[in-house]
Amino acid sequence: MAINALKFITALALTAVAAFPVGAPQTADIPDGAVIAGDVLSYCAGAVADDGGDLLLAITGGGSTDAGERYGDCLLVCAASAVDTLETSGYIPPDGILNRIDLGRIKPMKIMSGDVNGDGKNEVSICAYKTANFHPVMAKRPYFFNISGYNLVPLWLGSRLSRPFSDYTLYDFDGDGADELVSDEYLHNGDRVVAAYKWKGFGFELFAQSDAIDEASFVPAGQRKDRNYVLSIMR
Repeated sequence: MAINALKFITALALTAVAAFPVGAPQTADIPDGAVIAGDVLSYCAGAVADDGGDLLLAITGGGSTDAGERYGDCLLVCAASAVDTLETSGYIPPDGILNRIDLGRIKPMKIMSGDVNGDGKNEVSICAYKTANFHPVMAKRPYFFNISGYNLVPLWLGSRLSRPFSDYTLYDFDGDGADELVSDEYLHNGDRVVAAYKWKGFGFELFAQSDAIDEASFVPAGQRKDRNYVLSIMR
């Protein structure tokens, strides 16, 4: 199913739980054991706990790809109250950190959440940068997890999408109650397209694709408290 890129973009005002950039000021009295905002690559906050409660999930670390994109090595699972401290004071307080999960082997670049299978519960997605058994080159890969007891439980560890991608997000494009995976992908001829995938029981299936575009990126939609995100397209 082909879709016009500009019409596709108009629909993409992403609400709910999405990753958003860290830009909070740092204070002079940061407590020992706190994680400062500058060490956080990506974070999301919302109802992701197995009991439906809110948590803050934050990727930290200081690695970078050959292209200069940052990746981390640790996921912090934190109390929801830590969001306010991170945004207003520029750090995650040590007493707000519930678990530290070593993700060095998958080099996480981005974290977000959404209900991809329509079960009424949010899953967690991490953009990993690693090789795969059937694709032994370093590349971005979409991983999906559930949260149980402040730990990650794998749901789907995708080796790749239909094509290599530069970025992706989660959004209920057709209003069916489940979030689609929406990605900016590279074609063999060098063109790029925006593609949307639906969860089909054991993985994702291509649902819609835009016309060729020059570039797409997921960017903040202003400093709004709902932390909306939009997809910006250049043609």
